Amino acid sequence: MFVAFAVVVALAGGSSRFDMVQNVVLLPVGVLAAALAWTQTRGVDWRTLGWPLALLVLLALWIFLQLVPLPHSLWASLPGHSAPAAVDAALSLDPARPLTLSPERTLNDFFSLGVPIAAVLLFVALRRYAVGFAFTAVVAIATSNALLAVLQILSGGNRALYFYRLTSTGTPVGLFANPNHAAVLNTLVMVAVAVAIAIMPAEPKYRIRKIVLGAIYILLLLAAIAGTSRAGFLTALLAVLATCAIFSRPFLQRRVGSGGKKGRVVVGIGAIVLILLLGAFILTGRAPALEQLTGQDALGDIRFLVTPTLLEMIRSYFPFGSGFGTFQNVYYVAESSQMLMPRYLNNAHNDWLQLAIEGGLPALLLLVGLLTVLGREMLRLWRERAPSAVALVVGGGAGLLLVALASYVDYPLRTPIFQVVCVWLVCLLLTSARGPSHESDADHLSGFPNYSRHHMAVRT
Repeated sequence: MFVAFAVVVALAGGSSRFDMVQNVVLLPVGVLAAALAWTQTRGVDWRTLGWPLALLVLLALWIFLQLVPLPHSLWASLPGHSAPAAVDAALSLDPARPLTLSPERTLNDFFSLGVPIAAVLLFVALRRYAVGFAFTAVVAIATSNALLAVLQILSGGNRALYFYRLTSTGTPVGLFANPNHAAVLNTLVMVAVAVAIAIMPAEPKYRIRKIVLGAIYILLLLAAIAGTSRAGFLTALLAVLATCAIFSRPFLQRRVGSGGKKGRVVVGIGAIVLILLLGAFILTGRAPALEQLTGQDALGDIRFLVTPTLLEMIRSYFPFGSGFGTFQNVYYVAESSQMLMPRYLNNAHNDWLQLAIEGGLPALLLLVGLLTVLGREMLRLWRERAPSAVALVVGGGAGLLLVALASYVDYPLRTPIFQVVCVWLVCLLLTSARGPSHESDADHLSGFPNYSRHHMAVRT
């Protein structure tokens, strides 16, 4: 069931739009997988992964409450509801209405949460096999995404290689509809792969695994910087810097190579190769994202020009929000005449602000709760000062920063693929933080695990 779920998500979860035909398959699969996985979690100790599941369930509850019909007088008095209330008054209407201003889109978001909830429950249901399966699935999805992006480049944008009706044809989007999301996923998994390589001991049996994962790392890097995504290019640089930090000298002295000197040489050669690859792409004009980043209109990007309007929308709908999935419709109300244009904004292209607009204070509190849980567990790892624990902290921190930066200019976490990958990476981090031994995580995160030997912190 885990493998089937991962395949369906990879093939049908690359778009954030509510009107994609793939949702007809994906949303029922998510709900069904969550229900079936829940039946396999009896006897599980939820101390490790209870918080991610609880936060997702609370988010689903808040979305459900946004759909509950309210007396018309109460609904009309809610912040930001004066304009539609005036329309009702002009038409002499006073029906009960839900808090959300686009009920059908909020209902879609409610059922869409079945996908990340299923990802958590499937991870837990696998018990001692979960870490190996999840890491393998994350690497397989990212590798498939990168390979498909390369094929899209080589084919000159052959439409048969694009999965979605509304997509950026001619650009490397991989499994996604948006090139930014494809590139950022690649760079996020680059960090996870670097951590996996770092915590593997310098023993012959790990050599092939390191080589294969190293090749995947290079593939992900090339796919990220060869596209048109500025976010992908910047996060790729961040991922490379995080890799250098993970393989820093104090870490190498304990984990890589006998005596540390050999390991430092290997990592130094690797760093030089990465720099040469980046330089070659830039000098030969194979990094269109860099050209866009340094172009004259980079700072004039519409996503920054609309920021004052977005801030005003937060003030208008705070503290309850306009309803999840409503941004496109409520933006029409707030859009200034100066920003009118042939194109439209389907999302704010700043997920931090859009979360506040749609979800209000409750959604922001849930975000704070998630960051608190992750921060507490990374602090626990840091205090242990074990080499593999430090690598997990550096990788986890870099991953959080990477997603935060990408979400500042886009909305990658609104795609089911990205949601599932991030859920599994969070589960891997929390499991490692609470696990019985970080040194044993080498087998877990190798991507080629020996499933019969696994043990994890989700105890039965």
